[in-house]
Amino acid sequence: MAQVGEVTQTVNVTTSAVQLQTNSSEVGTVMPARNMLDLPISLGGNATIGASGRRQIENFTFLTPGVTGNQWSKSIDGAPGFSQEIIIDGIDTSDIGAQGFIAESTPPYEAVSEFKVQNTRYPAEYGGGYGVENFTLKSGTNQFHGDLFEFVRNNKLDAAGFFGNSVPIPALQQNEYGGTIGGPVILPHYNGRDKTFFFFSYSGFQLRGGLPAGSLVTIPSVKERSGDFSDYPFPIYDPTTTRPDGNGGFTRDPFAGNIIPSSMISPIAQRTLSLMPAPDFPGYFNNFISQAHQPTSENDYSIKIDEAIGDKQRVSGSFWWTNATTNIFGPSLACWIIPAGRRPPMGAV
Repeated sequence: MAQVGEVTQTVNVTTSAVQLQTNSSEVGTVMPARNMLDLPISLGGNATIGASGRRQIENFTFLTPGVTGNQWSKSIDGAPGFSQEIIIDGIDTSDIGAQGFIAESTPPYEAVSEFKVQNTRYPAEYGGGYGVENFTLKSGTNQFHGDLFEFVRNNKLDAAGFFGNSVPIPALQQNEYGGTIGGPVILPHYNGRDKTFFFFSYSGFQLRGGLPAGSLVTIPSVKERSGDFSDYPFPIYDPTTTRPDGNGGFTRDPFAGNIIPSSMISPIAQRTLSLMPAPDFPGYFNNFISQAHQPTSENDYSIKIDEAIGDKQRVSGSFWWTNATTNIFGPSLACWIIPAGRRPPMGAV
């Protein structure tokens, strides 16, 4: 009888020492494209801060050391908000809006190849802010490649909360979809292989739904709309009576009976108040059942063209376009008080 042969298994593990970077003292983190696509995405939620809610190219900057905050106001190594330099394909984007804020006008998420967060000690060429976010857009190759995608969230698919069916799941329909295609530029009488390349990306975003059913908000009561805050437990002060208190500070007198004279309520506030719905409950706090919602539609496009001049020279140009529409439905909550005879607001309720 033949004997069972011996099983031999060999596992070879190879590695190399981490090379110390000696030509720069820069401290930073690189996030390649594979990590950006494999890590869990953020769609809606924090992605709606200062933007529509679609996936943001800054999503994973907050996973890198030293970066805190959100896409509206972030800090790199403790630097103040709205102080970062953001570069996309070598172009400083500070002129798009507020310094360090690009969520409203970023290219599609799928168009980004990689990004690098440069925390400190970066070269002088990046001297436009306290911390640098450096993004690189994808380029085409000699082969045509593309993809289609859609991310769906729907209240019909959401699991019930801790209290089960006792609390209805809020209505929510959220879709992000799109596609990419890239390759050589092929035109009649021109073959761009090894020379001219393109990469195009499109992303669409649709958000429908509202706040959790039965959420309560505060709007002015019927009495307060005429200036009568007698049911309000805190004093309302008359800004026109402001005067030095003799101790280096200032003091002012409260309105008699907490009632603001109608002559001191601005026409703008009166017009706004006339547009508000009536309270659902008595009292000055949580007196209205809000069904506020912000349906959003967004379409984003980007294209990048690369021209290989030689083995060591390359010219590229990128263009992206964003178009978002958000409709805000809900009660207005602002009311300004302007003293008679003066234009600027002196107090707010």
